[in-house]
Amino acid sequence: MKKLAVLVLFLCAASWGVATYVIGGRVENEYHRLIGTYGRWGPVTLTSVGYQRGFFSSRAITELTLAAPAGSGPGGQGGSEPVRVAFEHTLYHGPLLIGGPLGGGSVALAMVDTGIVFPEGEGEEFREMLREVPELAESFARVRFGFDGKVRCRAKVPPFLKEKDGATITFDGLTVNVDYAPGDGSLVGNVAMPNLDVRLDGGSMRWNGLSGSFDLVEALPGLFVGPSRAEFGGMEIDFVNVKSGQRERVAIRRIDIASDSSHDGSMVHASQVMSFGGVTVGGETYGPLEIDMDIRNMDGQVLSSYQTQVMAVYRRANQSRPEEMFSQLLPVYSDLATRLLAGSPEFNIRRFYVNTPKGEAHGTLQLSYDHPQRQVPPSPAALPQYLRFFDADLDLEIDQVLARAVLKSGIRSQLERQNAKGNRPAMSQLELDAMVNQQAERQLQAFAREMYIVRAGKTIKSRLVLRDGRLLVNGKPLPVFEQ
Repeated sequence: MKKLAVLVLFLCAASWGVATYVIGGRVENEYHRLIGTYGRWGPVTLTSVGYQRGFFSSRAITELTLAAPAGSGPGGQGGSEPVRVAFEHTLYHGPLLIGGPLGGGSVALAMVDTGIVFPEGEGEEFREMLREVPELAESFARVRFGFDGKVRCRAKVPPFLKEKDGATITFDGLTVNVDYAPGDGSLVGNVAMPNLDVRLDGGSMRWNGLSGSFDLVEALPGLFVGPSRAEFGGMEIDFVNVKSGQRERVAIRRIDIASDSSHDGSMVHASQVMSFGGVTVGGETYGPLEIDMDIRNMDGQVLSSYQTQVMAVYRRANQSRPEEMFSQLLPVYSDLATRLLAGSPEFNIRRFYVNTPKGEAHGTLQLSYDHPQRQVPPSPAALPQYLRFFDADLDLEIDQVLARAVLKSGIRSQLERQNAKGNRPAMSQLELDAMVNQQAERQLQAFAREMYIVRAGKTIKSRLVLRDGRLLVNGKPLPVFEQ
């Protein structure tokens, strides 16, 4: 019996050793596969610069290179030096994570801990930061790979308080949690950064942080749907204006964005509600701003194909040349805009509202496309030929003071451009102001006379309707759209 027990223990140990060795090889192969697949993304390039295979664990170094766009150097010249940072990974092999951060009893396919290191001769500023704020050295990113394919990621930057040379920085930390289950395609996570407070001799900044969460499902390759929410806390900035020597204050209020989307097997439907408390500058407040909108009947396969095409462009384009990037993305965007029309999409702004020191504006918009044979324009240039298949309703109400301010701003810019080009006699500031006011009032009177706007007390109302290729403004055809 004793020999049998020893034999069983030996076989278990041997099986565990073989499994650990095999998993170690699988972990290494997966690391190199991921670098090969996702090694280039936009201006970011990832390169493996070393992999040391061990029995219980392995170590790897991945170098990240951030390419600066051409023309961003001194004097607008190209040739800016790229930024390089390296990440060191400790990869613990399953099935038992011996020596792992969660202890030897943890069972998983693998676990990876990641920290920042620096290429030779680089990163001195970051090293100095770590010496000044040692808490940052405790930051970590940990990814656990389960035998069921599930991936769990946890990242944390600890809070710290730093005081130096009369300055105080208070940071309340950062946490990121993401779980991905390839079996059902679920992607769930959240991010939280509570507060950041900076106090200097010449001013201060307090940011109430940010938070976000998402609970998504991969309906089609690269296409995730579900609810998500983002909250950007308010920010207050107090500083001394260098030119005037006066102390100024800027207050940015909270922003909330709540989104939801679904896939019914064919079409994607999405909605979003955004509210922005506003910003106060120079004693004047702009805001709040509120938008409530939804989009229905977006072809899921088209959106999935779009995601694949965009990722392919990001992986192959020369990211240091923005014009090359734009030239490759433009046809992708154009193709998406026209192909989505085949699903008879509907776009609705259920509520739009903005408040400014000059007054308020609010309105609604409904826009849809419906072709009997589901035909779509072959290119954006052909859109006018398909105008009769679009329906639109726009209701807008705006304070007259705000309308005048917007109109004057456009007129002033046009006159200033003409003056700069010498297309008209030079005018003093008083003459320019008088002409702007005169032209703005004439245009408003002309719009009212032609019934393109309706004055109602202190507000201006207008309703635009697009039907059968004809645009009606307050019931009157707009000539430019006449067939």
